[in-house]
Amino acid sequence: MDAEIRAQCLASTFTRDGVARLNARLLATLGTLEADVGVVDGFGLTDGRCDETKDGRHYPARELAEIAALVALLAPDAAKRRGEG
Repeated sequence: MDAEIRAQCLASTFTRDGVARLNARLLATLGTLEADVGVVDGFGLTDGRCDETKDGRHYPARELAEIAALVALLAPDAAKRRGEG
């Protein structure tokens, strides 16, 4: 049982590799949809930035970049005028 729990933790959100695999699966699934679905890639915004987090889950210094990415999806013309898109 312990080996199974460990494997699940390693393949989930408790490691960078697990999150990378989960992110890749989600992006691949979105790519199969007929609908145009925008994505703010939180993993892409935080990957390699371990120095910007205290707990490995929250990245306060990346919040503005995340909001800018969301604005670029929701209002691309406004984002371009502000130089964000």
